Amino acid sequence: MTQRRSQLTARLGALTMTACLIAAQAGAQGNAGGIPSAQDIWRHLPPLPGQAAAPEPQPAPEAPPAPRPERAAPVEPAPRT
Repeated sequence: MTQRRSQLTARLGALTMTACLIAAQAGAQGNAGGIPSAQDIWRHLPPLPGQAAAPEPQPAPEAPPAPRPERAAPVEPAPRT
């Protein structure tokens, strides 16, 4: 009975450790800590011999400002007769 309990405890400990490692890895891949991604690292390395350098990504152009509505000419009241 004691041997069974120790085996169960060992298995639960290993399962808990595995779950913690998976959660830590998933959290690290979220890049919320400002750690550069693999693409960011590779972008700053020089190209390999015989390969052309990849162009750096350009930021998207800003949208032109929306046209301002034109003011209508003031309407003068009709003269009274």
